[in-house]
Amino acid sequence: MGTLVAFLVRHKDRLALLNRSWFPNVLFWGGTLVVGVLLIPRPLLATVGWFNVTALFSLLALGFGAILLALVLNQKLYGRLFESRFLFFFSKISYSLYPAHMVFLGITLKMVDAVLDPWTVPPAVRFLVYVPLFLVLSVTWSLALHYVVEKPVLLLKDRI
Repeated sequence: MGTLVAFLVRHKDRLALLNRSWFPNVLFWGGTLVVGVLLIPRPLLATVGWFNVTALFSLLALGFGAILLALVLNQKLYGRLFESRFLFFFSKISYSLYPAHMVFLGITLKMVDAVLDPWTVPPAVRFLVYVPLFLVLSVTWSLALHYVVEKPVLLLKDRI
């Protein structure tokens, strides 16, 4: 998706739509809507069905790609939001967060299921417990990986 965004930006003079002043706004909010609709109602991969196997990740990539393209086409668009300390923190641990978050998808779901009966507790309540727990576990593990593995290896690389 990043390659497609780079290609479109490089050749934006050939695509009139990319040069319209309103288009980045439409891309940003359209991408945000797609990502929100796909991620908010349920934990990702709680069930694996036809949609999850065939379309889910492609649609998520399109949604995030639309957001990225909007921000690259108009860097003033929501720029302050994307310069925050909060996002800077996540950008610093992102390399460690990527493998860590995948590990905790299933673990967190099992923890929530052990505490909140999936047959009696509404999915929305379970989701509201799942997300913060998932974030705490993923970020904590990512910080440990970042400081114990990633930073020392990077320092060692600079010395060689």
